[in-house]
Amino acid sequence: MSEEVETSFTKLKSGDWGVRVKSDAAPKSGDNMQISKKDGSKSTVTIAEVIWHGEAEGIYLCSIVKREPKRRPGPEPKPQGEDPRWAPQEPMQEDPF
Repeated sequence: MSEEVETSFTKLKSGDWGVRVKSDAAPKSGDNMQISKKDGSKSTVTIAEVIWHGEAEGIYLCSIVKREPKRRPGPEPKPQGEDPRWAPQEPMQEDPF
């Protein structure tokens, strides 16, 4: 898309976040787009599919590819093995006396 486009995030009927695109050219699945946020910053997303198109207005509602959430560094997970303090022990032998 070479011409100027207006983009913003919007909540879709499914409850997921999507993108509203105002443009003469239709966005396509797999397109990377920069989306303007309310605070003025921009975020890059990948279009999953166009789910609605307003014929006269040139407005498109698109679902976006979900990203894996960023994992914050934290403590290492505990090992899944058994605690040796609770491991089964050999049966005691009877006292020979």
